[in-house]
Amino acid sequence: MLSKAHKLDPKKDQYSEQEKEGIIIVLEEQSKAFPKASAPLRLILKYSEGEQFGKKFNEYIKSASSRALPSLFNNVKQLYLDPKKVVIIEEIIVKHLDSLRKTNCFFDNLTEELDPTVFLWILLYAAQHYDIKKDYKQALLIIDEAIEHTPTLVEVYTVKAKILKHQGEFEKASESYNKGRELDQADRYLNARYSKYLIRAGKLEEAEKMMALFTREVNGELNVHEMQCMWYELELGAAYEKQGQIIKALKMYKYIEQHFSTVYDDQVNIHI
Repeated sequence: MLSKAHKLDPKKDQYSEQEKEGIIIVLEEQSKAFPKASAPLRLILKYSEGEQFGKKFNEYIKSASSRALPSLFNNVKQLYLDPKKVVIIEEIIVKHLDSLRKTNCFFDNLTEELDPTVFLWILLYAAQHYDIKKDYKQALLIIDEAIEHTPTLVEVYTVKAKILKHQGEFEKASESYNKGRELDQADRYLNARYSKYLIRAGKLEEAEKMMALFTREVNGELNVHEMQCMWYELELGAAYEKQGQIIKALKMYKYIEQHFSTVYDDQVNIHI
């Protein structure tokens, strides 16, 4: 609605340079009005280019890493669709890493010494940056540095697991994810994700035991089917199919088909 008030169409995919300038002016006004809000600054990154983009990204990465934001990379992942922006991002990240290693300060502010956790979050971002570029060797070097820096952070192990998974190293990926999971065994999400990594590594029995930690058995089977846990059934079906166990694979896929039928019937019942 704010965009419409400034006579801009928020649904357009492509904007002229003049329209982009108008959008950025509106967003900068919002950023000043609500300095704690991250959305206006992220949108500025989407529409800005060149030197202006570099300046705004630097502001964003410094602010987010100082606040220890785990979702930092995911928040700006869409920027990686533009190769020109990727080059600028890498230049800024490399400069910050070099400066933080030597002085524990950002490269453009050598007078302010930072909390050691800032370096950790920049390392974590950099590892994911090289991972999305498919430079896995550099990504692993940086994430290992992050693990050495703070071996008690769950995210350093889950990010390493993701990098290894992208390399096709499913066994090592599951081992890394388990290290992170063991730091917080009460987290159901971590346990479920670890199950997925185990399935990808071909360890189906171990994956079932992991799922059993927070599900109960019904007629000798986990109640994941009653819970309509389709991601698990889909992963397990694909794993059985890969092993040539077609009947077991079809059984998992049949569960998924049944879930969709149930959802469809429920919709009819609700509307009736």
